[in-house]
Amino acid sequence: MQKDKFLIDTKRGKMTRYNAWKYFFDTRDFDFLEHILHEDFMLIEEYSMITKLDAIKYFGELVEAGWNPSNGKVAAESKNSITVEYNFEENGKLSQHTMVQLWKDGKVWREIDLEEKVNP
Repeated sequence: MQKDKFLIDTKRGKMTRYNAWKYFFDTRDFDFLEHILHEDFMLIEEYSMITKLDAIKYFGELVEAGWNPSNGKVAAESKNSITVEYNFEENGKLSQHTMVQLWKDGKVWREIDLEEKVNP
């Protein structure tokens, strides 16, 4: 399948799902983030689900704490999903993450992130 079939419309023009994700973390443009999240967005973590407004607040807290996973690599991408793998280091401890997003109506509908500690 051609890569241009995976382009989405954003406030910044057409982008791949990965480039939209990377753009948010590189620029911290929360208006852009709100635009690409589906109205029914849910962030699924370990034992909880976070709705869109709470997720935006949560992402803000992560960004303020220095979290920037924009060094990720696309592991898989399809019409309605993207999987990105990235590393994150905090307080000298490295963790590897696998983030999976499901897209619906051209927006992020669900997101789940698996974290594995590399050097606990």
